[in-house]
Amino acid sequence: MKILLGLFTLLMLTVALMGQQVEFKNPKMIEVGKISQGEKIQGTIEFTNTGSTPVEIAEVKASCGCTAVKPEKMVFASGESTSIPYTIDTERFSGVIQKSISIIFKDMEPAAHTFFVRAEVVTSMTISPRYINFKNVTQNADTTLTEFFEITNETD
Repeated sequence: MKILLGLFTLLMLTVALMGQQVEFKNPKMIEVGKISQGEKIQGTIEFTNTGSTPVEIAEVKASCGCTAVKPEKMVFASGESTSIPYTIDTERFSGVIQKSISIIFKDMEPAAHTFFVRAEVVTSMTISPRYINFKNVTQNADTTLTEFFEITNETD
């Protein structure tokens, strides 16, 4: 009897979860390409509720404070499509960056869908090496330490 009850519960749970599905239009990795430092990366994550019941977003999380993502609403009826806009501020970055955006749904498996936005942030000048370590400098008026670095203008 316990086995029969367990199978019935599993069947009902499977049917309930099958009714809630979303189909995303975006790839999991969104490639932006080269972008100038300080420019904002803007885009949307689009999906359609292909299930027979409404789906609800529980939470949308970004990997850092430089990424703003705000859905207009949280509940979507069967057949409804939406676009969730995102903006990434590149002011503090240089080189290749990758930021994540996770959309977490209530009562759905899998609950979380994570997307990655990757770009190469190009600066107008580069300094190499980016860091100089002065770890062995002693406090002595006669001590001299020489380090070389290169500044390159990257504009055309």
